[in-house]
Amino acid sequence: MQISEWMAILSIFSILPIGFLVWLWFRLSKPSPSRMLKTTTGLVKGVTVRLGSGSIPLAQLVTVEGPNVGREYAISESVIRIGRDPEYNDIALFDEFVSNPHLSLRFSEGQFFIADEGSTNGTRLNGLPISPHRLFPLRDGDTIEVGQTQYQFKSTFQWWDEQIARRLHQEGTVRLDDLEGLASQYRATILSDYVAKEPESDLVCSSNGRMLSLRRVGEFRKVRDAWQILRSRPDRAEVIRSIKQMIEALELSLGLHRDTIDVNPYKALYCTSINTGLIFQGLNIPSHFPTIFLLETEVNIHQLDDMRYALATVWGAPRQLFLLFVTSQNSNQAESLLSNKLIDLLAYDVIWLTFDDTYKIIASREPQRIFKQLVLSQVSLVTVSPYNTTGPVADNVFFGREFELRNVAEHSGSKSYAVIGGRRIGKTSLLGRLHCVRLPANGFRTLYHDCATTPTYDAFLTSAIRDWRPESPSGILATFEDLLQSPPADKPLVLLLDEADKLVPVDRANGWPLFSALRALANSGYAQVVFSGERTLRDALRDPAGPLFNFANEMLLGPLDFHAVEELVTQPMRQLEIELVDEKAIVDRIWVFTSGHPNVVQRLCRRLIERLNEQGTRRIMLDDVNAVIEDPGFQREDFLSTYWEAATSLEKIISLLMADDESVRTLRTVRQALAERCNLHPKAREVDDALQRLVDLRSILKRTPTGYEFAVTAFPRVVAGTMTLEDMLEVWVEDYAGEQAKGEA
Repeated sequence: MQISEWMAILSIFSILPIGFLVWLWFRLSKPSPSRMLKTTTGLVKGVTVRLGSGSIPLAQLVTVEGPNVGREYAISESVIRIGRDPEYNDIALFDEFVSNPHLSLRFSEGQFFIADEGSTNGTRLNGLPISPHRLFPLRDGDTIEVGQTQYQFKSTFQWWDEQIARRLHQEGTVRLDDLEGLASQYRATILSDYVAKEPESDLVCSSNGRMLSLRRVGEFRKVRDAWQILRSRPDRAEVIRSIKQMIEALELSLGLHRDTIDVNPYKALYCTSINTGLIFQGLNIPSHFPTIFLLETEVNIHQLDDMRYALATVWGAPRQLFLLFVTSQNSNQAESLLSNKLIDLLAYDVIWLTFDDTYKIIASREPQRIFKQLVLSQVSLVTVSPYNTTGPVADNVFFGREFELRNVAEHSGSKSYAVIGGRRIGKTSLLGRLHCVRLPANGFRTLYHDCATTPTYDAFLTSAIRDWRPESPSGILATFEDLLQSPPADKPLVLLLDEADKLVPVDRANGWPLFSALRALANSGYAQVVFSGERTLRDALRDPAGPLFNFANEMLLGPLDFHAVEELVTQPMRQLEIELVDEKAIVDRIWVFTSGHPNVVQRLCRRLIERLNEQGTRRIMLDDVNAVIEDPGFQREDFLSTYWEAATSLEKIISLLMADDESVRTLRTVRQALAERCNLHPKAREVDDALQRLVDLRSILKRTPTGYEFAVTAFPRVVAGTMTLEDMLEVWVEDYAGEQAKGEA
């Protein structure tokens, strides 16, 4: 080898170390991923004055598998690239299975996304491969697999949301400057993202976008300030002022207002009320909710007697339902102590309201709904249920009867009516609806009277007149005698006489003076009359010798139709915030079993509510309905007792015989069964009358071309499952024999 060749080789080897040193200097001078991305050991905690302190990233990647397990990368930029070459990527992975670049994380419009940048070996999100060059949303806790490394994505959005919520809860407002520790370019995004996540909160942004606040921030701060004052144990005057301020702010948030708020102190208690307007309309909850503030630092058992006394004296009558504000710092201890006694032993329904509850009401877009939910979530549904099994129903559970209402309302200027129906079929409710709503709306003045309280002519005449609608007439009309002598003529008048059959026996015995006077009043054109009653009134209407004959038009009241039953079941349940799972199936089952008897429907629904109370739930399933229907107690005490109420012994005997034998369906076969099985031989007319009453008054049977069938299809099965037929027949045959002997005497 020549010397020149050796010199060339030596030159090359002398240059190599210099090149290596240059390359090494270049690499060390470039920022590495560890300099470009901050590594942290966890989320920042312990926020005090500001919402954040220090630098808090938008998100983090935590290495859970592969090299550097446990290392965390703070993500504070809008685009982060991950790949093999540190020169072109923010996070470099020296892995033969990682491309260059491999994937990217992007932040846009309040959301992080991941995209595979066309890598050779692909990227997995939560174990599944993702398509290249497409954006996939990232959520807190998602896993990302790239090469031999697995990351877990951790978003700090939830942490920031918690800080914003805390600030709103304390001040009612959040400013961008309050988001200290978050890069300024992301603060508006985080704030608007919070608003999007809280669609039920009534929040407003300032015109410049730098502040978020509760829409009712003024009312919130009044409640907050009053609460703080009450916890400081001020003097009595300051307590009363603060309570009035809090109640006024709450009522304004509920869209209500009143001129004066009374606060009555009693020992450590302060009694007032909250105006709830129509929020609980139809439920058994007063429109002015009794409210007690308990200001003691330590709550003790002796305050129970104070509460009972205050509830009875301040509101003039014992109240079993009230709101209770306990301002003690240890409110949980107070609630535990008082609940055991007030609720479990004394059967009070207590609705506990805390500062957090008042915030939920004020901050909501629907404060009335939130307030209603807070109350119904704590109260016994049986206490507030609108279902009434012992008297006329409230307006909100009056459904159906449109034909009867319209007929009476349109023709009461010239006709009188007699509403005939069995017990609990809805006669009083119908008269109440005519009295309060339909007739006044048609220009009539109405007067309602319950004749059960005045069963004689003299008692009726001297009875005081009280219940006029829409207003009492001018002049002095103190009694019904005054009315019959000088009826008002300024507006057409309708007398609504409930339980009118109670007047019939005595009036018939005395020569019909009262009903003759009522007929004369109607004939004079000054007034018309709407009676209600049962068998006795119906018999009087058909007596040619009596004044009721051809006087009042008979209107027979039967079961409700399907649509009315559907409304009766579903609407009160909605008012009670109860969910009907498979509503159609539930309504169909109730309709088929009850055959539309309004009182049986209400009794069944009330049983369902009692069942919910025991279970501690607010959802009714079809299984719940079936459980109530199959309960022997319900079948005996609610179903049979309602259908048979006011039925004669003969009616009960006939319905039992027909339930036991499908061949007993005509007058002849009924008489034959009475003779063969009961040794009873009533005349055909008596049996026929009993059958007609089972159709018209009891709604148990229906007429067919071939005789009679059960209108209440469940009746035979209920009879078979709840009683021993022969035993009941023996009892009622004996009762019937006694009635016959008494009649003959």
